[in-house]
Amino acid sequence: MTWHRLQSRQSILARAHAASVEGASRSLRLLFLALLSVLGSSACSGPTIKHDPGPAQNVAILPMLELVESWPLETSLDDPAFRDAAQVWVQSFDGAQESIELSEFYAISAPGSAMEPVVESLLAAAERDVKVRLIVDTKLLKGNEALPELLDAHPNIEVRYYDLGALMGGVQHSKYFVVDGKLAFLGSQNFDYRSLEHVRELGVLIRLAAVVKVLRATFEYDWALAGGAEVPAALSSGDYADACGITTDYGIGEVEVCAALSPKGFLVDEALWDLPKLIEMIAQAQTRISVQLLDFSAINYDKSRFDELESALLAAAQRGVQVQLMVGDWAKRPKTLTQMIELQKVQNFTVKFVTIPQHSSGFIPHARVIHAKTMVVDGKTAWVGTSNWSGDYFYKSRNVGIIVEGETFAADVQRFFDTAWNSEYAEVVDPQAQYEAPRIKE
Repeated sequence: MTWHRLQSRQSILARAHAASVEGASRSLRLLFLALLSVLGSSACSGPTIKHDPGPAQNVAILPMLELVESWPLETSLDDPAFRDAAQVWVQSFDGAQESIELSEFYAISAPGSAMEPVVESLLAAAERDVKVRLIVDTKLLKGNEALPELLDAHPNIEVRYYDLGALMGGVQHSKYFVVDGKLAFLGSQNFDYRSLEHVRELGVLIRLAAVVKVLRATFEYDWALAGGAEVPAALSSGDYADACGITTDYGIGEVEVCAALSPKGFLVDEALWDLPKLIEMIAQAQTRISVQLLDFSAINYDKSRFDELESALLAAAQRGVQVQLMVGDWAKRPKTLTQMIELQKVQNFTVKFVTIPQHSSGFIPHARVIHAKTMVVDGKTAWVGTSNWSGDYFYKSRNVGIIVEGETFAADVQRFFDTAWNSEYAEVVDPQAQYEAPRIKE
């Protein structure tokens, strides 16, 4: 056994000894998986995921953009045309040769879940001397330390805990990773077993060099800040101009891609700020706008008003555009319920709640909900990102996304939207109904 493997094993065992009794079962399960990886074992007790190792593929024929979904088990919301995130994540990490950078809100696994092969693949990459770096926000760290600490124990993995709120006022809410500086994934999926099995999510696998470049630059920016560096001045506009207007094939058509990031004032290129781009998409709508989010609020966390997106949607409805807004049933909470009811009363505006039934195993906290963040305009332009729609996400929190102009891509995002919109789980908001806030946490 090599020295670095021995040190890794000793470090992991030391952390296992220090684990609390309350979290021992989960932590030991993950530690066992780590040891298997360190010892070179190919055993995996998690769900079997079919995948082809990345290096064995012919890169020349791989698509530049690929939509990737997650769907709640025991529902009819699976789209067989989209690969599942768990499969794509494992394949991406299996193919890594030099580096993996992950920027996540938080990280958590569970025994027997689809996250176990993901964790094993990440550890196996580190065993191949791939340099792995992970950023997680400090806000949700309490109670979710096990997986970051497990990964950080490996000599080829470094974890930084990012108090983004102290710098920008919000949270590190983006969910993306970059592999070898050549491949990136971004989407609504948190690095969480529930996002892979119990939440409806949509992400994009990206091989466009200019978009991957700006995501990696954003990671380096945040990595430095998480390491204690002072807030650097935003790079001059135009440094990443090639991250917009990128032409590529998608399906049988050609599309144009633009990176779209937030928050304002903390971007590697301020021209890539997403909020003005979303408002412009809405302003150009002529027939239909379809938006799906976890929630949509005109009230920020500090109780200030944010009406830029709401005003844009209302203006579109007023000029005859059919606006469809679909949110998770978490929006039945008082903070957002009144706004959903008032929007439903507007002509040409339809709001639907989506309620995902409880899993047969029982209540799962922070799960069984739609969490994707997408918009499609006129079947021609689509946005896929990590932001919910309140001002904090655009002005105070880190988020990433892409805007794609082209009917083939928009059609796939629209189909993803329509599957839930037309499902048994969706209900039109009734202004006369008395809604009860759903149970979300323990």
